Amino acid sequence: MLRAIVQTVLLSLAAVLFVQPAICEHPDLSGSWQLDVPASTFGAMTIPNSGELNITPGARKTLHIQRVLKEPQGERTTDTEWKTDDRFHPVVGDEPGTLLAKWDGSVLVGRRHTNAGMEEIHLAAGGDGVTMIESIQSAQGTRTMVWRRR
Repeated sequence: MLRAIVQTVLLSLAAVLFVQPAICEHPDLSGSWQLDVPASTFGAMTIPNSGELNITPGARKTLHIQRVLKEPQGERTTDTEWKTDDRFHPVVGDEPGTLLAKWDGSVLVGRRHTNAGMEEIHLAAGGDGVTMIESIQSAQGTRTMVWRRR
């Protein structure tokens, strides 16, 4: 009887140890992405002619995210560092403020506070491995950008 209990406990412990790393893994969003303009919705935002998104992993849970949008009035580039530790960190540049980034399951979530207000950003890998959906909710409404891996 004791042997059966010990075996059950050991099997349960082994199952937790093998399943837990799979649950903690996040999709690899790093690389270069091209904006699929026709598949995207922009709300009140100016519709860009094209766009490029580059995500580079850094040290200590950091992602460098560069977005380049080519709009009718010119090119607009934003560079941000996302530290995925579920804490607010300062953002410098054109729109200073704070940014909180964290993984919510397989979705990378960012909450950015600036003088212009707050926006919530969700980055989720598509099921096909070559698509990523970026959803941004702000005072100007919701925009959903579809990115294709280059």
